[in-house]
Amino acid sequence: MKPVQTESISQIQLVVLIILFNSGSTIILNIGEEAKNNAWIAILIASWIGVFIMLFHFRIMNFFPQKNLYEMFDAGFGKLLGRIVGMGYILYFFLSAGLSVRNLGELMVNTIFPSTPIEVFMITMILTSVYIIYHGIEVLGRSAEIFFPYCIVFLLFIGMALLFSGQLLVRHLEPFLGDGLTPILRAIFPFHITLPFGEIVALMVFIPQMATQKKAVKWGIIAVLLSGAILCYSSLLQILTLGPLKERTNFPLLSAANEISLLNFIERIDLLIVFIMLLGILVRATIFFYAGVKGLEHLFSIPYRSMLIPMAILVAFSGMLIGTTYIEYKDYGKSLSYVMLLFHYFFPCLLFVTGYWSQRKKGGSKYEVF
Repeated sequence: MKPVQTESISQIQLVVLIILFNSGSTIILNIGEEAKNNAWIAILIASWIGVFIMLFHFRIMNFFPQKNLYEMFDAGFGKLLGRIVGMGYILYFFLSAGLSVRNLGELMVNTIFPSTPIEVFMITMILTSVYIIYHGIEVLGRSAEIFFPYCIVFLLFIGMALLFSGQLLVRHLEPFLGDGLTPILRAIFPFHITLPFGEIVALMVFIPQMATQKKAVKWGIIAVLLSGAILCYSSLLQILTLGPLKERTNFPLLSAANEISLLNFIERIDLLIVFIMLLGILVRATIFFYAGVKGLEHLFSIPYRSMLIPMAILVAFSGMLIGTTYIEYKDYGKSLSYVMLLFHYFFPCLLFVTGYWSQRKKGGSKYEVF
């Protein structure tokens, strides 16, 4: 039997990767816009739903011990159907990687480098992901662990600077639940159970073969809650600073940071926001890209490192094709939320049913996760 390769990612690195993967580019986007000034409530509710999603995925991994996502499909659906479903996930992961790098390009072109072609930033980002993946997912874990504390310090600094600048106005939170729960539920379903918490399915490509899997459940839950708290904090900063203007900006956290003015000296700290988003997008794009090439490795029995460059070109190209303007790109991403429900919930639910049925036939649970 072929030995299982374990990834030497520590528990802390796993937590950091999940936090950055969940918050990533989402942190500065206009998330929960359907709920308007109650967007932070929608994010809190969605983060608790994310905990159950994480537990659900770990339960599936319990049914198929030491198998990655593609091997689970083979075991649960049969080799033929499992590989067909696996091909769908490969396309989904590559498309998600393309969407992630497009986020970076849009941020750079619309805020800092308006004269630079968007392709420059997208190609640079995906090549960085190629370099990391070539050296192993452990490199991503170590890099994220080093730079993550800076992200937290920068976010706290931005909040304190907005507070002392007198830009945080509590009245922008009113009226509380003015339109009832309907806008909040509309923000959660299907968009925020898809982005970002439904995307946790990508982590099932490498978590089952990690050396730290037995302790990953507790740390995974902590990571989801922390990422939800960070997103909620970001949303509150946007609402308290911009109020109704939040709905009119493409990058509201960046717009909020531009309002900071302390002692006529500390201004224009938008580069801190760009740093946070760069790290988040790097983690998201790399994990999605890694999940895609690992799927190709499983299907064709070819080492994934030999496919990195050609697939990176296709990912960057796909990101460029998604809409000619930012509005078209944003609308396209929202329309995909309904399609992504298939990959985030429908197929995992089928996998759960087949795993549960198979385990019952064997006479009960042999592996304990919780």
